[in-house]
Amino acid sequence: MARVNFLNVLILLLAAAVSIAVLMSSGCTIATPFEGPGYDDDVGVTLEGVDGPEIVVITQAVLGEGDRDGFNEGTRSVMDSMSQHEGLIAWSVRREVVGNSAWTMTVWKDEVSLNRFVTSKVHRAAVKDGMPAVRQTRFYTFDVPGDALPISWDDALARLEQAELKDTGRY
Repeated sequence: MARVNFLNVLILLLAAAVSIAVLMSSGCTIATPFEGPGYDDDVGVTLEGVDGPEIVVITQAVLGEGDRDGFNEGTRSVMDSMSQHEGLIAWSVRREVVGNSAWTMTVWKDEVSLNRFVTSKVHRAAVKDGMPAVRQTRFYTFDVPGDALPISWDDALARLEQAELKDTGRY
């Protein structure tokens, strides 16, 4: 009887090890829903004064061994503030479950709104606190008509591939 229990435990451990190995090699990611103060899944763009096209910004950060806590805290602060940024239509954040890449997708009413966000106190603090962990970055901006939203992550990443992955010089 003890032998059967030992074999069952061994089989479970091996299954768990195989599952972890598959997960680590698969590039598994998780993303927040596409949401925002100017977007509704059933209606589309709801933000007043949008006359299109809307501006989509996709970013990628590849993390190194630096202060990931600073990067994660900055990301959380920005996420918590998103609904407060005038001109934001919608956004989503994506991260590898086991890995080093993180992505953002934001959709803006216009360049003025986008620039106001980029220079906002919360965004500047997140960049400053998070940069020690960032090894490489990539940015891509494009326009879309409101009825083309939401942008899928597959589409966003295919577009992002057009931009060069740049070293930050930290590693």
